[in-house]
Amino acid sequence: MNIIDKFLDFFTIQLDRMINIVTSILEYFAGKNIGPHRNISRVKTAIVVKVARQANKYDPVAYVKAALLNISKTGFCIEAPQEFVIGDTLVVNISLPSGQQYGINGKVVWVKDQTCTYLLGISVTDNSDELNHLLKYFNF
Repeated sequence: MNIIDKFLDFFTIQLDRMINIVTSILEYFAGKNIGPHRNISRVKTAIVVKVARQANKYDPVAYVKAALLNISKTGFCIEAPQEFVIGDTLVVNISLPSGQQYGINGKVVWVKDQTCTYLLGISVTDNSDELNHLLKYFNF
């Protein structure tokens, strides 16, 4: 992958994130952010993570880079370039800017097809200690 391809990949991810943030802000002010399906606090993020199906967690080639868009006490939303299906069990490796690393296991509970990427709702299935440490980083 040459420098132009890397720049275009980076630019595309940043643009998609900005669109998601602006959309979220607009939805918030329109009153759509709170409701029966949104009664858990979430923190918006912009952290690059690595995602793989649980069955492939020991295969470094199986991981794809994705963006962690938000996190809550029960799960998180990621944007991935690869499609996963509802019910897939995943491992999400999160490296914080501080150097701390977390491996969180989860299950895909919803998928939203974007133009070139997929939004995934991940429900945490275990690793509660790791998730609690991660949530402290986000001041939960």
